Amino acid sequence: MSRFRFVTAAVVLVAVSVLTLTACGGGSSQLSKEDYTAKANKICGDVTKQADALPAPKSLTDIAPWLEKAKPLLKNELSDLRKLKPPADMESDVNAWLATGDRELQLFDEMGTAAKTGDTNAVLQVIQKGSSAASEGDKLAKKLGLTVCAASSA
Repeated sequence: MSRFRFVTAAVVLVAVSVLTLTACGGGSSQLSKEDYTAKANKICGDVTKQADALPAPKSLTDIAPWLEKAKPLLKNELSDLRKLKPPADMESDVNAWLATGDRELQLFDEMGTAAKTGDTNAVLQVIQKGSSAASEGDKLAKKLGLTVCAASSA
């Protein structure tokens, strides 16, 4: 985020394609900008460490099992981020940023389906869509001051 999202996470496909993913999460009462960014950045950093610990897929057949391990990380990250209540002046951008994580989560399902059927071209198309969603999320994260989240989704 999306991310999550969505991201933020890397997928290597036959040493040619790379997909990086991570998102971010965290709290319940309205926070100051400083508190929101600190908590969100911590969540992103924690999830990035967990995602980095997953062995990157080396082939098409490795992608679906990797996604099964990575998807819960993104889902939990987005859930934790939604628990944080940003200041009112950040809320619109935060919602847009989280929506990019949701999009990355949907793309996990598309990629898993394509990988399970052995459709390399479909996987590559999903990677392109994921890169676009991650780029959009990265821009929004930077705008919000979520430097760890932006770095983790790049």
